[in-house]
Amino acid sequence: MQPKTTNEWNFPIVIPSHPLKRQLKKLVGRLALLSSPATKEALLAGKPPENSRERAALAAIVMQLKERNEVEKLAELHRKVWASNATQGYYQLTASRVRSMYALLREDIYQSLSSLMQRNGYDALIELGCGEGVVLDDLSTKFGKDIGRFVGIDINKAQIETNQSVYASNPKLEFIAGDLTSVIASVKGSGKIFLTFGGVLEYLTERELLSLLEDIGAEKNCALLLYEPITAGFDPRIAQHSILYGSESSFSHPYHIFLKKTGFQIESERLVESGDTNWLFLSATNS
Repeated sequence: MQPKTTNEWNFPIVIPSHPLKRQLKKLVGRLALLSSPATKEALLAGKPPENSRERAALAAIVMQLKERNEVEKLAELHRKVWASNATQGYYQLTASRVRSMYALLREDIYQSLSSLMQRNGYDALIELGCGEGVVLDDLSTKFGKDIGRFVGIDINKAQIETNQSVYASNPKLEFIAGDLTSVIASVKGSGKIFLTFGGVLEYLTERELLSLLEDIGAEKNCALLLYEPITAGFDPRIAQHSILYGSESSFSHPYHIFLKKTGFQIESERLVESGDTNWLFLSATNS
């Protein structure tokens, strides 16, 4: 599997991998920030950049936060950018990427869900970071007879409103707008399956991810399916802490360690190698 890189879909928070290009962008960005404090304030508030000058300015902000290891501020910046209604267009740009990735992993997900339901009963499947809802819609068709509710959560309100319109004819689907770290309180409970697909948990800090897993794991009979990127060479079985990586400055998490720490047992796993970024599929339960 070769998922498209972030550079191909031009996400606002992308740092050049080439050292010279990175330094040049950093210099241009810092000059832009110095000449326009208002631009800095707008970008920190989550405004997607509208031109090359603003892109350089945002890159400079991200590089500075990374150099200072201000991971909480980096995560908050990611959330603000993704939450902006102006960012909804990026969901559309990544739609084909998500579909191609899902097509190659669909049978693994089907098999994992079927295996879970043969042993336990679940009343809801909740997708954290549902995007356009294509994964949730497919799973509601496949498993709608066995699972009563399919809930999609995404931080982008405009995208959630679009989903509510697009899937209005599917009574099995529900969509909720909000930050999953806070919305989780309204949907957690026993007998739930939680799913992430294509890179969601990578935007949470170590502290936020552990808190989320503790919230989910505190309830009886819950399962978690995740498909998340990790940097090549990072071993999630033995690493003790999350690390920043990649052009977006998101996080590689030691999922095996964190799941075990929060009461989960891994049922199945698959590693998909793809250049500098590998993709990890895990199925885990706390029952």
